Amino acid sequence: MPHPDGQMRRYLFKLYPVPEQRDVLHRQRQMIADLWNALKQRREDVYRREGRGLTFFDLTNEITELRHECPEWATIPAITAHRVAKHLTDAYSAFFRRVKAGEAPGYPRWQRRETASCIPLGTMGKTGWMFEQRDDNPLSWRLHYKSVTEVKDRATWIHARGSLPAGDSRKSSIMPAGREAGDQFVAQWRNADILWRDNRWWLSVCVEVEPRRQPGRFSITVAFDLLDDFVRVNGIAETPDELLDAALIQADIDRLKSERDTHWPRGKRVPDNERPELAEMAAEISALSAYVARKRRNALHVWSSRIVARASDLTIIAPPKIKQETATPRGDERRWGAQVETVSTLNRHVLSQAPATAIQMLRYKAAEAGIRCDVVADDAPNIGVGRELVNAGKQLRRARRETKRRAA
Repeated sequence: MPHPDGQMRRYLFKLYPVPEQRDVLHRQRQMIADLWNALKQRREDVYRREGRGLTFFDLTNEITELRHECPEWATIPAITAHRVAKHLTDAYSAFFRRVKAGEAPGYPRWQRRETASCIPLGTMGKTGWMFEQRDDNPLSWRLHYKSVTEVKDRATWIHARGSLPAGDSRKSSIMPAGREAGDQFVAQWRNADILWRDNRWWLSVCVEVEPRRQPGRFSITVAFDLLDDFVRVNGIAETPDELLDAALIQADIDRLKSERDTHWPRGKRVPDNERPELAEMAAEISALSAYVARKRRNALHVWSSRIVARASDLTIIAPPKIKQETATPRGDERRWGAQVETVSTLNRHVLSQAPATAIQMLRYKAAEAGIRCDVVADDAPNIGVGRELVNAGKQLRRARRETKRRAA
């Protein structure tokens, strides 16, 4: 059970599997996608025939039968398959909850084997995986995953690198869930996910740690601008420097994408002699995209931590529906858009600042610090200028048509 005074945090470690281990991990992430699709199909078939939805318990029974009938599934820990069933059940529950609330829900999607990215793990020490720090380096770790490594042979474990905050990286301060430590709070490993992201392997670990965030002394209002500046904090404009750097790198990424699409238009066959050049450019775009995402996430983390550290209470004024405010201006075959280039540039600028992520960070950090956090909808957000430009462009187009008609 989670400690009543603990807080859950996620930490990311880079994995360095050898070629044989990479092959197994790739095969398993694709099997996880197959399992998701099979359980989703099974759930929909039962609902179509019998008018009822399969529960999480029903899906775990289906998984048990699968493991008995197909020996290859026995190589994957049962808890991994059960977590896939849990994620699918939660996805359907969230879908129906949003439908009842009158929101625009997203229906759970099918997963492609080629883009599958996650192997979910259970509680450390009990479900076939272990993670421990090496003695030679505080940033050096090793991972045991029972279908890939041998638990008794440390040489076969997967090498990992990463760090925890000061005070959490020592072996004496972290132990698997369920260990006793008297009245003293001890950080505990919980579940984890092995991730294939940006052409690299990662371990995302959930750790229960002692609360460290403390409230500040000032009442703070954060109003999202997103056009001239990122936000206004108590009326003073603020834009994190790293966020500006990320925007410059994003401009380079957009330029590379434009060059790629101009030289190799989508839907047309790429000559064999140009495939290596296209693959090299795609790898460069992928690496830069991953870098700018990390840089942006770190910028928002540092900025939101600083805001909460100053706040005794927090009010966030933000656009109510950022996704709708930044909808594409292109339109469709029946209803043409307008001001496409201008509004698309504006939308990219707004979304590159990740306002939804910033709001989420402020909210959960305020909860950690135990302070009030209210999110107020901005009825006239600055980013609404994009929608106004589209409407003005359509009106201008209609006026020109009418002028030509009258002149004729």
